[in-house]
Amino acid sequence: MSISSKERLAYLRSLVEPCPPSGYSSYSIYLKQLYEEMQAFMADESYNYNLFSEDLGLGFGNVSWLIIHGKRKMTLQSAAKITSALALPDKQKRYLKALVSYNNSKDIEKRQTYLDQLIGLRSQVAKGDEERFVLDFYSHWSHAVIFEMVGLESFESDPDWISNMLHTKLSKKQIQESLSLLERLKLIQFDETRNRHVKLVEDFESPATVPGIGVMQFHLKMIELGMEALEQVPPDSRDFSALTLAISEKGRDAIKEELAAFRKYLMFIASKYPEKDQLVELNFQMFNLTKSVSEGGK
Repeated sequence: MSISSKERLAYLRSLVEPCPPSGYSSYSIYLKQLYEEMQAFMADESYNYNLFSEDLGLGFGNVSWLIIHGKRKMTLQSAAKITSALALPDKQKRYLKALVSYNNSKDIEKRQTYLDQLIGLRSQVAKGDEERFVLDFYSHWSHAVIFEMVGLESFESDPDWISNMLHTKLSKKQIQESLSLLERLKLIQFDETRNRHVKLVEDFESPATVPGIGVMQFHLKMIELGMEALEQVPPDSRDFSALTLAISEKGRDAIKEELAAFRKYLMFIASKYPEKDQLVELNFQMFNLTKSVSEGGK
């Protein structure tokens, strides 16, 4: 029996809960996921981008293919049509529109504003305490930095001391907000006998279930600090290196596994030397410079 357009739309709308826009940091990847789900649903029938565009309220044609493959940007007008077709709840509707603005903008300050909106909306629709916990922790780079600073032997809870220790300065208000947040998240507490904060947990790692948007702002800031370190941090206090490799997909996946293991090993090394007197940042980035042949990079 042929599946009607009404039944197609009903199934597409049913995907909103398991695949909400707020789970994505790219609108093209979000649409790609929806298209693949629809293809699986229509396995015995011919389903193509023309029908998908129609189901999204964009009209019969290849607009969805162009957006998914980066040939055309999604406009706010198109986003409004899609949110209507999917019958998105208000916060998910606002998230998709903010995502369109974020993905399309080239202005650094505007992108930061849109990213703040995305993170705020993501926190509002978070389904569990664990996810909300991580979103709060990574909402500003200072929280992670000050959390690790508390582990220093010479740490003082005085905002002036903390500010003087940092290459990138923070205001007293920002420092106090970080300390208060870390206390609220039960990561640190004030020790009256030592007259300073102490850690309640040694390490903090974000669970894999938390969407990339949750930690994106943190990574962006750490990349920015890395750029500043090239000029501001003495050579003997930093180490910069890079590799450009031609590799297979299996090789790339193997490197990702090795990087995960290496991060754990570095944490083990740090634990072997208990008298901590400084803080360092290690950034790991691996990304494709080209498309693979299977993606059309011929």
